[in-house]
Amino acid sequence: EASCETAAAPLGVVLTIAATGSECDASFVISNAETQDKILFTEDSTLPRFAVCDPTQTYSVSARQTACGVSDIFSHLLEQYLYCDDSCTVSDEMMLGLMRAVVKWGPVAVEQPENFDARANLMLASTLAMNGLVGAGHDQNWVTHMLEHAVSAVWDHVAHGAGMACLMPAYLKIIAGNDGADKLKKLGSSVFGAATAEDTVKALEQFLSGMGLPMTLSELVGRAPTEEELSVVAAKSLPWGPSEAGGYPAFGEEQVQQILRSLC
Repeated sequence: EASCETAAAPLGVVLTIAATGSECDASFVISNAETQDKILFTEDSTLPRFAVCDPTQTYSVSARQTACGVSDIFSHLLEQYLYCDDSCTVSDEMMLGLMRAVVKWGPVAVEQPENFDARANLMLASTLAMNGLVGAGHDQNWVTHMLEHAVSAVWDHVAHGAGMACLMPAYLKIIAGNDGADKLKKLGSSVFGAATAEDTVKALEQFLSGMGLPMTLSELVGRAPTEEELSVVAAKSLPWGPSEAGGYPAFGEEQVQQILRSLC
């Protein structure tokens, strides 16, 4: 993460979409369209001084962007949950409970945009997923976010939540064989009623695709990606080098290429 040299002006937020959790988070992304880069910054002074969170202000969000927001909320929880350790039961159970709420209310908000309970649950889940509470006390795993930043930097019409929907199941397939703490099995059992890691991935795909989100790069981009584009995405996916995020085996450009190829 890069940091800023100058403090930000005091910031207040009126929340109009439940998604990235900016109402309670000090991180942000800056894009450079010319170089096709998206870089994550964290600066404490950008944390909002106040946030107005009224679920009725999200009624007008389209079904597509609502689904993208749901995907983003789920991804924030998933990437904090994916640390290869079973010692932080309190944190795990909070995240699993929030994921169950997102899975329950996400499709409702897509189908019934003025359902207050759905919008309110998603708004609160958005905040809790990113305010630092559920990620306290353990490693976090943001590999898939780094991949998506590269994807939507190269294909800048791609919505972040749609990119996350495409990449999350593919990443789970990569780490499933090295999940010594059985985090995927526990996730599947608690959130989807799935029995195995494989079934968990399938259930996640069904949840996301059921809201109209893409499961392949061709669906995501709107055409088949070129070899050159795939190479650029792979090169930009790990700006700080190979990662051993969350205690899983080293994840480098080879694994990035494997994910991208699996989605073509």
